[in-house]
Amino acid sequence: MLPARFARSVLAVILIGGGLSACASDISLNSSMIRYAWLQAGPDNQYAARLVSKAATCPAISIDGITTPMNARGKRDADFPDLVCEKTVPAAASMIKVEGISLPAPRPDSQRIVIIGDTGCRIKSSVVQDCNDPADWPFAAIAAAAAKESPDAVLHVGDYFYREIECPKDRPGCAASPFGDNQATWEADWLKPASPLFAAAPLLLSRGNHETCARGWKGWMLYLSPGPYEPNCRKIDPPFLVTLGRKSGPDIAMIDSSEAEDIKIIPSKLDMLIAAIREIAPRFIRTTWVLSHKPIWGIYDVDEGTKTVNDAEVVKKEVPNGVVSNVTWVEALKATGIPKNMDLALGGHIHSFQANAFGPDHPGQIMMGVSGADLQEKPLRLIVGKNVGGAKLASAYGVTRYGYLIFDRNNSSGGPQWKGSLKTSAGERIAACSIDGRTPRCEARIN
Repeated sequence: MLPARFARSVLAVILIGGGLSACASDISLNSSMIRYAWLQAGPDNQYAARLVSKAATCPAISIDGITTPMNARGKRDADFPDLVCEKTVPAAASMIKVEGISLPAPRPDSQRIVIIGDTGCRIKSSVVQDCNDPADWPFAAIAAAAAKESPDAVLHVGDYFYREIECPKDRPGCAASPFGDNQATWEADWLKPASPLFAAAPLLLSRGNHETCARGWKGWMLYLSPGPYEPNCRKIDPPFLVTLGRKSGPDIAMIDSSEAEDIKIIPSKLDMLIAAIREIAPRFIRTTWVLSHKPIWGIYDVDEGTKTVNDAEVVKKEVPNGVVSNVTWVEALKATGIPKNMDLALGGHIHSFQANAFGPDHPGQIMMGVSGADLQEKPLRLIVGKNVGGAKLASAYGVTRYGYLIFDRNNSSGGPQWKGSLKTSAGERIAACSIDGRTPRCEARIN
């Protein structure tokens, strides 16, 4: 995620004119050994049941009445003392239980989805959040509110690990916080506050730049990577598809862009992204949304020389009009072409919410970087007509306020395919939103 200082007030620019309720079931961890358990999407139309346990060995798991042993993932050590277990689960599974704990089964015809991103509590250099203050770091409240919506799937756009250094002595708001790439930090930043979501729905988890080989890769590899465990860092996880609707989609293309540089081209990283796109794009046979941490057509305005971008002059030269997209993504798509049937890009990284549309002939972009980490300090300037990574902005809505995004499938014959809301950590509506083909749209609403 781009470094930025947080602000609690709404800093919004709306450039377009134009009662979700249910209860999430609880996972009751009635085994004192199992601390966390969840189901996440993986390659080959399969899911992975995973858990963290204090037991000496992995338990058995029951999938549709068939009981098999779970397998250990990685090895315990001083940094990660608890056992991590996993088992592959087919997408058609309807009942998953482990030691009396029921995990939410895959829902291939999802009717309601939640989108979150950039969720951890930043402690790094001069930017320090008060992790002990729910107003300053509201992810636990956001996760609880989102879980109560009873979603069929939870999509996370990446960046889980944020507590990289020790809390400064003069900041009581983060006193006693764990730090570094270890179990205690991953528990504090992700496992514990996200637990209500584990009970609510299967997870689709994108890797962020905070989980790269230079940062929190150990926890990512052990807990969340969709691929097999490796003792060494894997620079990029292979792409794969997850279906949210067997008849009409969308299919979600999971593409690891964690290494994609924002403002400069590093050939080896560009080649990795090009290879991933070329591998997965032929499978875009119907409506497809790309879930990838780095936004392709997101906006971070540096026209006024903001200090939060390392090299504003380079940005201005490489991206017209001083708008920061992700130059690695832009160059990769020049090489591959925008895949057929790609309607939408879902990302985060920049700590604001944006719904950007570029007309019916170009995919839209939703950015959901507001679920816990420090918010972007500058007001958004989403100027219609501005060049964003080679695409002309047709309409936009932007806000920097903590929350989560929820969409319901519209099964009627008319109107947008998805309707929903951007909501606060208390579940209050910030904006009414929709997705109509390639056009994401939001409008501020009081009610």
